[in-house]
Amino acid sequence: MSARSKARKRALDAIFQADLNNKPISTQEETEEVDEKYSDVLINGIKENQTQIDSLIAESLTNWTIDRIPRVDRNILRIAVYELLFQKRCARKCSN
Repeated sequence: MSARSKARKRALDAIFQADLNNKPISTQEETEEVDEKYSDVLINGIKENQTQIDSLIAESLTNWTIDRIPRVDRNILRIAVYELLFQKRCARKCSN
């Protein structure tokens, strides 16, 4: 598994746990040889932009609400939306 894939998995774990427990997103999880810088960028970026990200996801739904999307799928969508729409803004400081 590539470093970026491991970073995305770490980010998914953190935001899924926060979503499951209905708590703020945290970066406290310890990891081994994972691109921690990139996973922290994802976690912090989603945390800072979650309202806007969720709004964009909700606007795209037809006859469905964001709360009805399974948690794993919802959080994968959050990562994808963040990477697609917000990642370019920090391309220089977020690069490996």
